[in-house]
Formats: sequence, structure tokens, C-alpha cells
Amino acid sequence: MQDMCHGGWMGNVATLNGMNSETFNVRAGEHIRLRLINVANTCSFALDFEGHSRQVITLDGQPIKPLAPKSGEITLGSGQRTDLITDMIGSPGV
Repeated sequence: MQDMCHGGWMGNVATLNGMNSETFNVRAGEHIRLRLINVANTCSFALDFEGHSRQVITLDGQPIKPLAPKSGEITLGSGQRTDLITDMIGSPGV
């Protein structure tokens, strides 16, 4: 039972910018920078940008040598921040 709660309590709803779901339009091949902040105080999130190229360029506000996660997922622990450079090379709608 204890192992099941190591990921934190998910709560009722996970939000993005205070909304249940949010979308924004990008163009194919666009090169964007995303700043992600996990404001949950007990929960980690594993984020997947399937089909798109991504590199982590900062961790908790500190620049790092660009890093492309091998697993494809970017995990943010409680209170953690990261900046990504993402190339939109996936299929539309993905």
C-alpha cells in the first residue's frame, strides 16, 4: 500500500493553465520553447510529446547542456520546473 502512494495524490483534476484541457495551434515544423512548472505539492507527472522532437534546456531555472530524454518522457516532480525546445515534427493533431 505504501508503494502505491509514492507518486503522490492525483486529486480530482489535473489542469493546464488552470483549465481542464487547453490547446494552442502550432505550425508543422515550428520550433517552440515551453516552460513547464509542476505546481502540485504531492504529485509527479510524466509528460510525453509523442512524435515531436524535444530537448530539455533548463532544470529548476538553471541552464543545462541540452538533453534529449531517451525514454521520450519528461518527468516533473513536485515543484520542479523545466524549459524545453520542441520541434513540431509529428503529424497534425498529435
